[in-house]
Formats: sequence, C-alpha cells, structure tokens
Amino acid sequence: MMLKKRYRVMAATGLVAALLLGACSKKEEAPKAATKAAATATAAATKAATEAPKATATEAPKATATATAAAAAAPVAVTIKEFTFEVASTVKGGDVTFAAKNGGAAPHELAIIKTDAADVKKLPVKDGLLDESVNKPLGRTPQIAAGASADLKVKLEPGKYALICNVPGHYSLGMAVPITVN
Repeated sequence: MMLKKRYRVMAATGLVAALLLGACSKKEEAPKAATKAAATATAAATKAATEAPKATATEAPKATATATAAAAAAPVAVTIKEFTFEVASTVKGGDVTFAAKNGGAAPHELAIIKTDAADVKKLPVKDGLLDESVNKPLGRTPQIAAGASADLKVKLEPGKYALICNVPGHYSLGMAVPITVN
C-alpha cells in the first residue's frame, strides 16, 4: 500500500514538473522527442492522479522580469514667430530633437549655438547676421515657411546654448533665446 502511494506522489510530481517545463519553454524550440515524452508523462501522471487521493501541490514562485527600456526623449517643442521663440528654458542633454513649428508669417530657421554669453542677443554680428565664424551653429534647420515644421536633431552636452534665427535681419531683431542643457 505504501509503495502504491509513493508511485502516485511521484506521478503527480512528474505531472507538475512536465507542466512547468512545458509552460516555461518556447514551443518553437521544443524538440519532438521531448514533446512526446512530456505528453506520455502527462498521460501517465493524469491516470495516477485520478486514482490517487486528492493531493495539494505547491505552486512554484512566479518569476518576474523587469526590463528597463531606454525611452527616447520626447521632442522639444519650439514655436517660432516674428521675432521670438517659445521653448522650454531647460532641456535634458544627449540626443535632442527640437520640433520647430513656424507660427509666424515670415520664413524662419532654427539654429543652435553653444555660448556662455550673458546676453545671447548681443553676440557678434556681421552683415546683419550672427557672425557664424565666431559662433558656429551645431545644427540648423533649412528655412521653415509660414505654417510649416522642421526637426533639428543634435547631440548636446550639459551647458549653455542659444537658439537663433539667422535669416537675414532676424537675429538683429532679437531672434535668440538662451537654453540650458542638463
């Protein structure tokens, strides 16, 4: 009698092991022989379990995995108008995308320069434009027509920068805004 009970317990344990193994493996990777063996073990264990008195099985602890996805930073919205920029004063460093929308009537551009100047509207000017030989842009959009949009993608280290419009005459009219990159 004791031997019969031992076989029932072993059969129930085999059933639980086969079910856990089957649940944890990918179907594409399971070889046919292992699948057939698991089916045979399951059938034998099921028969033994139906003949055995009710047993309680201990559920295996559930495994949880935490995946940290590198979330792409959301684009920094920039609205360009005559002769202003609407943009956050601080942005996170790294790969940054400025999503520029021209909400004005005239064409504009968006350029970014690195500068520690106290007043970004008083940088050196040459022929009505920001002197780019002194303050070379790290990136710029093409001219953006009224109502149109353009993206500017740049890699930024922490520091102080300025967004400017260097369409002829626009910088001289005050089209510059400071931003800080953290």
